[in-house]
This record gives sequence, structure tokens and C-alpha cells, in this order.
Amino acid sequence: MDQSSGDQFKHKRAMMSTNDMNGTHEEYPKDSLDRFGDDLCGLVLSYLSLKDSFRYECLSKQWRRSIHRKRHNLVMNSCLPKTDHYIDVERMDSQIFSSVVKKLPNITRIEITVKSEATERVFEVLMKSYKHLKTIKVWFCGRNDTQIANRLFETYGSRMTQILVPSTPVLKVFKRYTNYTKLTQLSSYGGALLELRDIFNDNNELLFKGLTAFQCNYTPNDNNLKLLSTFVSHYKNSLKTLDISIYNLLSDHYIQSLKVLSELKALRGLTFRTNLFKTNHYLIDYHCQEFVNQWPQLKRYQLIITIQSVPQLRLLLESFNRKKGLRHLSLLLRLEYWIISSEKCWDLSLNSLSGLKRLQHLDIDFDSVVVNPGFFYAIDTYLPRLMTLRFVSMTEMSAGIKESVERLPKLAKMSSNGQSISGEKYAKDSIDRYGDDLCGLVLSYLSFKENFQYECLSKQWRKSIHRKQHILVVNTFPSGHSKHHYLEVDRMVGPKEEDRMDLPAVKSVVKKLPNITSLEITVILETTERVFEVLMKSYKHLKTIHRTYGSRMTQIDIPRYLVPVLTRYINSYAKLTQLSYCGRIHLKLNDLFNGNHKLVVKGLTGFECSYYDSEDTLDCFVVDYHCNEFFYQWPQLQRYELEITYTTVPALRRVFESVNGMKGLRRLRLIFRLVFRTSRIHLDIDFDDLLISESFFEYIHIYLPRLKTLRFRAQLEMSAGVKESLERLPKLELFEFSNDKHKPYQIIVIPHTY
Repeated sequence: MDQSSGDQFKHKRAMMSTNDMNGTHEEYPKDSLDRFGDDLCGLVLSYLSLKDSFRYECLSKQWRRSIHRKRHNLVMNSCLPKTDHYIDVERMDSQIFSSVVKKLPNITRIEITVKSEATERVFEVLMKSYKHLKTIKVWFCGRNDTQIANRLFETYGSRMTQILVPSTPVLKVFKRYTNYTKLTQLSSYGGALLELRDIFNDNNELLFKGLTAFQCNYTPNDNNLKLLSTFVSHYKNSLKTLDISIYNLLSDHYIQSLKVLSELKALRGLTFRTNLFKTNHYLIDYHCQEFVNQWPQLKRYQLIITIQSVPQLRLLLESFNRKKGLRHLSLLLRLEYWIISSEKCWDLSLNSLSGLKRLQHLDIDFDSVVVNPGFFYAIDTYLPRLMTLRFVSMTEMSAGIKESVERLPKLAKMSSNGQSISGEKYAKDSIDRYGDDLCGLVLSYLSFKENFQYECLSKQWRKSIHRKQHILVVNTFPSGHSKHHYLEVDRMVGPKEEDRMDLPAVKSVVKKLPNITSLEITVILETTERVFEVLMKSYKHLKTIHRTYGSRMTQIDIPRYLVPVLTRYINSYAKLTQLSYCGRIHLKLNDLFNGNHKLVVKGLTGFECSYYDSEDTLDCFVVDYHCNEFFYQWPQLQRYELEITYTTVPALRRVFESVNGMKGLRRLRLIFRLVFRTSRIHLDIDFDDLLISESFFEYIHIYLPRLKTLRFRAQLEMSAGVKESLERLPKLELFEFSNDKHKPYQIIVIPHTY
């Protein structure tokens, strides 16, 4: 990194622009694409795997600072396929592992397989190094060694949030302790499944009362039915995910158990395993006609079931249509051999699932069945939001099937019989291919104007460049919104014919911006009215509509002469939350009422008006009340702006000092004259033409130690002493100064004293 880059980083906390007074150079904000700052660099590098992060951290000082900043997950699990967060600790000595932990200070989630004393020691190092872990997932491996499990459960059981037990010996050790205060997920893996009775003690009382996810095996008997009722009664409003296996049940037991389970109203994910071939067809009928109707809130559903006939399967598929909110559906079928041999080709269609318009992930396993090629016909119509598809059967994946699947607009991954047939070589969020998601994220730092300039550079840029654009400002007088969202209206509907853009061109721009949720527009002519109407018809799901004139508007800035028009439609402003004025004439409080003294709008969260209408200076009684009582009546305030006139310097000093009563303030703006201006400055002081001594700033680092931004105007020379005082502010990012009310503010570079 060269010297200029080093200087730029040294003062990166003070975001200053070009200053005419001292000739300093411009420095870019931290999140600007022009300087590719630490935040954006760390965001891009977070897509690297943990292994690659350690390999590439030596490439530059900036990479060394940023590459591990957004790493929050750490996986040391040899039981599952290796992920981007995986680290192999079995080949490390303790010194190297301690060095690795030191480089990863922001870990909040760990997943580890404990299978030996070596991994036990690793786990203990992690527990001592990370005191603020939110998730601790522990896999216990090894069927006979219970001593390790005993030590860890006794010492760290109170911090574990997810536990997977492999066998009965470890499970017995697990049940000895009751200190699992943070345990939210309990499951098993391997050959043995947890039984429902394993989470109860000898007195049939629940051992764990904070679970949100649970996996178990349920066997039929009267005692277990009572336990199931107790379990459901406790978790009906808190359990989010359930994986349950019910086998070899009689009809009465089966239906009764399903009725009890249907009381879990908070459930969002359900995995249900059963073998119904030993029961009669009434159980399938109950599942299809009643059971599916009892879970309208489900988002994820996995069903593993045995089917006896093709009509039965078709009935089962069609029953899923009643689960309108499903996002993830997994269907694994187990079929009798005589059914497979009797049916050469099963006549099925995805039309049976056409009601699941929100489905994003579909997994269907037809076992050894051959499904007709028309099964995928019109899949883009039936399941338009599908992102991943897994399909297992004896059906040959023909060109026609691939063509049908390719019409899915959002499909990212598809596999058939264990083989991927999608065109993606790398995962979408992999840095190896710089995928659409990551590309769109980086391009979102470009301005609105630059988006349209650069969209022609590649097909990927054309797909990604507008994806994260959510704000649109169509305004000839730009307000607080950044220019990054600004669309120049004057070139669309300007007074000169050559400057105008026709409505088809406006519609073309709107078509490229499908994700707009916030709109700000100034309506001043019939032409801008037509632009507004185009926007209203194009964007049906706007959350914020600002600076416009109806029932969908959320924020209105209105000149006072149009207030009678506003009050005329008293019942139209159902979504209006903010009302303010534009221009020089303030709204008055009575403008909020109609002729019958009824409020025009009743859902406001922000309102701007004028109540005290005199332009005379305030008398001493008003100042006394403001300083002695008023400030102490608002302890909850975090933002305060005061515009006030003053008569004498002592009165001004009293008002200035009285602000100390508002201890919770985060942003303060004081204007000691009748003027209106909005700002995002944390401290804004305007003394107009008053002469201020430089000792005013002498102890500012003691009085305001957390000050980040400051704007100041007075008759004061920017001397070395003033700058020295400001340098002591540890968090100052922006300082704007003016010593002449007829000149704009200048941004002064204040180097920090580290």
C-alpha cells in the first residue's frame, strides 16, 4: 500500500470533502466503491471459505484487517460434508489452534464433533475464548466412551444450545443432568433414535422446557399417548420444528396421535415418517382430508410414507394444495414391490401441486417408479417461485424435461437421481464465479445514474445491477435522499421539447426497477402527475410514498395553500404517517382539523407545524420556563431541534446550558434565530454574527466525548488553538464551519490525536 493510501486510511474516520480554505484533498466515505473501503472489502472477502481466508490474508494489510471481520461461524464437525466454515483441528497442535482462535474474534456460533480427548480439549479452549456465543452445537461421536460426555455435560451443559446424541449410553449420561438452561434443539443421529419418553423423568415430568426443535421416535401405547399430550400441551405455542417417526400403529392410535399433534400451533417445520401399508386406507384418507387442513401455518413439510396404489398417491399429492404457505416440500415415497411391477409408467402431473404458488424448494423421491415425461409440463406456471428441485425416479431425463425445467425463472439448482443437471458450476454466492447475488451487492454501491451507464457491460451486470435498488426519488428539488436514488425529472418533462422524455421511456426505466418499495416525488405539473400515475400502476407493493398527494400515500409535504384540498378528502389517508410543509409558510396546528373540528388524519407518527406565530423575541418568562422546567419534562427525547430568538447574551447562555437536562439526547440542533433548516448533524450551533472567543472549544472533549459530527457558525477565526481543541475529540467524523452568514459552510479536516 503506497503512502497516499496509508494517509487515507489513517484519517478514514473523518469523512471530509474538498476544502477551499486549506486546500486539503477529498477522502471518500467508507462504503464508497471509489475507494473500496474496509467494510465493502470485508463483505466481499466474507464469501471466501475459512481455509482460503487464512491463505489470502497475507496479500495486503487491508485484507489482513478485513478478511476475518465478518466470520461468525466456526465448524469442526467431521460427521458432515465440509462447509466454508470448516476447520480441521485434528492436525493442529494447541499453539497453532490458539493462534487461529485469536484471529477470529467475532465468532458467535460453533459446531463441533466431540469424539476423543483431543477434541474435548479443543472444545474447552473455545469455551474459554468465546464468552458471548449464541449457538453451541455439539455432536457426540463414539458409542462406548461416556466419560468425555459426562465431563462436558457437567461443566458446559448450561451453555449448550443444540445437542445430537448417537447412542443409548451417551443418552443415559445426558439424562443425569438438568442444567441445560439454554438448550433449544435436541436430536439424534446414527442407528438409534430418541424416544419421546427420553425427555421425561421417572415421574413423567418434562426434563427440557425450552426446546424449539425436537426429533424423536414415537411408539404406540397408552402411556406414550399421555406423554405426547403432556409434550404438546407444554410446547403448543413455542415449538417451531418437529421431526417425528410413528411406526406400526393401529388405526385408533394413529388418528388419535395426529389429532394431538395438530395442537402445535406454533409449528413451522414438520418431518413426518410412517409406514401405512400395515394399516387400512382410512388412515390415508384421514391424512389427506383432515390432517393437512390442521397445519395452515407450516412453511416446511417432509413426508416419508408408504403408498399402496397410484390413485392413493394422486390423492396425496393433491392434498398438499391446501397448505398454501409452504416454502419447502419434501416427499419420499416407499412402494410395495407388486405396485412397481404392475405399473410400467405412472401417469402423474405437477398440476396436483399447482396451489403451492409460494413453494421455493421441492424434493420428490418416487423410489423405483417410472413417471410419464409430461410430469414437468408447465412447471413454470404451476410452481413459478421454485429455486431448487430434486427429483428421484427411474424416468430418463430427456431434452423435453430439461427444456420445461429451464423455463423456471428463479431455478438455481436441480438434481436428478443424484446428478446435478443445472448449468451452475459454482454456487451462486461463491466468489469463484462472482455470482449474481454478490455482483448485485457490490453494484448496489453505484449511483442511480451510473447503474444505467454500466448495465450494458455484461449480461450478468444487466441482471444484477438494479436488483437491490429499493428507493426511487423523482424530484426536481432533491431532498434528504441520496443522489444514488435520484432520477432527473426535468429531463423527462422539461419545458423544452428536446429535453422531454416520453411516457414509454419512463415505463422502460420503471420496468428495469422491479423492487422499488420507497418512492419520493414532487408533483408540480400535469406531466409529473402522469409520471406519478405510471409509478402507482407499476408498483403495487410500495411501503413508503413521499411528497405526493390519496389512500396509498404515507408521507406528504404540502404547501399551505393546498391544505383545504387535503381536508376535503378526510377519509382517504388510511396509510398517512408523516405530514409536513414545503415552502416558506408553515402548516398550523388547526390545519390538521376540518370545519367540524375533527382530525383529518389519525395515524400520524411524524408531524411538523407552527403553533407560536409571533416573530418577536421571547420574553424572560418564556426563557425561564424553558430553562427551568421544560427540558426536564422530556427525559425520553433522543433528537431535539430548537429554533429560538434571543435578546441578551446571558439569556442565550441560560438556554444553552439548560440543554444539559436532556441526558438521553443523541442528536441536538440549536438555531438562535428564526430560520428553518433540516440536517443530520449531531450538534448544530448557529450564533449568527455573534463574536465568540476561541476558549469556547477548550474543554469540548470532556463535555462532549462522544460527539461525531459538528456544524458551527459564528464570528470566529479558525486558529490553531481551536483545531487543537477539536483534535482531542476521539470520535469526531465531520466538522463544518462558517464565520460569515452569507457564505456556505466549509468542511474542515481535523486530524485525530491517537
